[in-house]
Amino acid sequence: MITVIEPVCKKWEHEEVNAGLLRLVDQCLPSGEKIIYHGENSHVKAVSSLYNSENVEFSGSEIESRFDEMQDFIKAMIYLYRCIRDDKSDVLFISAAYHPFILAVKKTAFFCKNISFYVVLHSMVEEKYGHQKTYDDLVKAEVKNVFFRKLAFEMVCV
Repeated sequence: MITVIEPVCKKWEHEEVNAGLLRLVDQCLPSGEKIIYHGENSHVKAVSSLYNSENVEFSGSEIESRFDEMQDFIKAMIYLYRCIRDDKSDVLFISAAYHPFILAVKKTAFFCKNISFYVVLHSMVEEKYGHQKTYDDLVKAEVKNVFFRKLAFEMVCV
């Protein structure tokens, strides 16, 4: 099982990008492999209207924060932990994340060495506060089971 988490977007924000990511992950997996997609209720609904597969389970919740302020770090840790606990996946894709969520992923990965974490960096995340260097520094802090990927989603979306 694979978990995809969208901790940032709400409603129709980047719904095509996330639908494209789901499609890409779904098509690359062995037949019947399950994917669970977590996100804010209205965003999950928007994504599921663009891409739906019998292999994808959508899990929406009320997310009050975008986890974009450092005081959201503990909330990010709790949200991430619940997804890991409930899904029991060995691979997690985080489709976009600001500093607190990336830090939560790195801290969690330190204790969950049996899980591979893939953090996909959207351009909106990199440019939001104009702090590209701080993202670069955060990405360089090595944790063996955390992988950062910059993808050209425009090529993936259909």
